[in-house]
Amino acid sequence: MMFKILELYVYPIKSLGGISLQSATLSETGFEYDRHWMLIDPSGRFITQREEPKLALFTVTLSQDSLSVAYKGDILKFQIKNSSLQDSILVSIFKEKVMALKEEKRVNDWFSKHLEREVYLVRQSNTEKRLVAQNEEARILFQDGSQYLLLGNSSLKDLNSKLYSPLKMNRFRPNIVFDGGTPFIEDNWNSVTIKNSSFMATKSCARCTITTVNQETGKKEEEPLQTLSTYRLSERKIWFGRYFKLVQSKDFSISVGDEIIAG
Repeated sequence: MMFKILELYVYPIKSLGGISLQSATLSETGFEYDRHWMLIDPSGRFITQREEPKLALFTVTLSQDSLSVAYKGDILKFQIKNSSLQDSILVSIFKEKVMALKEEKRVNDWFSKHLEREVYLVRQSNTEKRLVAQNEEARILFQDGSQYLLLGNSSLKDLNSKLYSPLKMNRFRPNIVFDGGTPFIEDNWNSVTIKNSSFMATKSCARCTITTVNQETGKKEEEPLQTLSTYRLSERKIWFGRYFKLVQSKDFSISVGDEIIAG
């Protein structure tokens, strides 16, 4: 059975808009710059679309040396590398705590203005090493819990066949979307090889209310959790997609159209 990469996505700022890629650079923490930044409140707690659905409306553009964020025509641009950042803060992601560095004041003021609350944009400290809970040799940045989220296009088609209004793939924020096979075939994959890179499964993906946020309007809806709960509920969780970690790679690059060999 043939499987091929259909779409690739990176999310430089956690819970903001993703970027569609034709080719992606792999790293030991996920795609290069994936969840490299994150918004927090003054207490250090992470902020996502769970409590701020309008984060979906913030679009992100990545260039060689800078990141641009746009919201309702207002554009913020700042450097990817900034050795002058010194203001460190202990941040929390669920029950985990890691050290991070606050971005410069103008960046934090821009986000605070548009979210109408005091927030900070942070990046993980270079000295910090956050690990995947289920695989302590795998490092991550500000992802919820794993490096790469893989999802089959057939799985989305199966869900959409049960919905009154079909949903786009962006509801599920995958890194790798593949074509081919039956719905939810990825549930049974323990490993995948893509070109010169091999990955190992860490766990299946339990879905939260972020999937109910319409990425075009920034408003919460009932679907897809209402429908998914009727046939994808197990162990009191709703499963959709599968997480993987990078095991080894020769060229640290994958592209749309690459064949996936599943094991």
